[in-house]
Amino acid sequence: ENCNATFREHVLDTFRFMGKFVAKSIQDDQIIDFPLSRAFLKRLIDEEINIDDFVAVYGRTAGTLRSLMNRNNKPSNDLSSVDPFGLTFLLPGFPSWELIEDGASVSVTDSNVDLYIQHCLDWFLRRGVDPQIAAFKEGFNQVFKVERLKMFNAEELEMLICGDSLANPWTPEELSQTIKIGRGLEANSTTVRHFVDLVSGLDQKDRKNFLRFSTGKYRLPLGGLEKLEPQLSLVMKEDFEPDSILPSVSTCTHTIRLPIYSSAQVLRERLLFAIRETDRFEFS
Repeated sequence: ENCNATFREHVLDTFRFMGKFVAKSIQDDQIIDFPLSRAFLKRLIDEEINIDDFVAVYGRTAGTLRSLMNRNNKPSNDLSSVDPFGLTFLLPGFPSWELIEDGASVSVTDSNVDLYIQHCLDWFLRRGVDPQIAAFKEGFNQVFKVERLKMFNAEELEMLICGDSLANPWTPEELSQTIKIGRGLEANSTTVRHFVDLVSGLDQKDRKNFLRFSTGKYRLPLGGLEKLEPQLSLVMKEDFEPDSILPSVSTCTHTIRLPIYSSAQVLRERLLFAIRETDRFEFS
């Protein structure tokens, strides 16, 4: 029991530290790659949470509860809806955690399935995490009051803390307006057009790879490429055999050095290789 109490206090200390860390990052206008769920952010600002938030966090368990909800919505003349669900009032994944008194011996049926779902959601998203939420807020309040976050909704708060997740592709127009074209290149040159066409067509995974390669960052600040400091720039990388070399970068200045490749296909192959191998090699 003492061991469990020590472990619980260690968990709460971790959440206090995380709260202070997140608050300090906001205060210093620093974007952090921090996996805070939308449900957690909603709890911070006292926003209502729902089954969709539960699905995003708990996956398989949430899928089971959703299937129970769907089955419970079947017409009453559907005979399958009157069968027991093969469950008792125990918290999924915690066989000794009774949701109600003597829950281990109470079967989940059509008449009480709503109550079962309600108790599960309550424990997973509310009562079961209340101490962690309180500890996070306690740490946060040491920097500034968490109440000030209520001017944002959960989506805005995620952007404020973690930046742009790059869910939406960059358009050619956006790239042309936000990337500074420098030494050896011109905005209307074939190489720049091929570069813009390629980057605007990247999927989310490769957009993240591109950002990591070119800036050393995992996410963009609130406002996207336009708010990136220093501004992303593109310059020519000189070589007698450009097709044989890869692009390189200076992440501190957000400068991409791009060889004048012989074709769009060669540019595509070299740039994709470079951005996808960023975690293995440090380009400079």
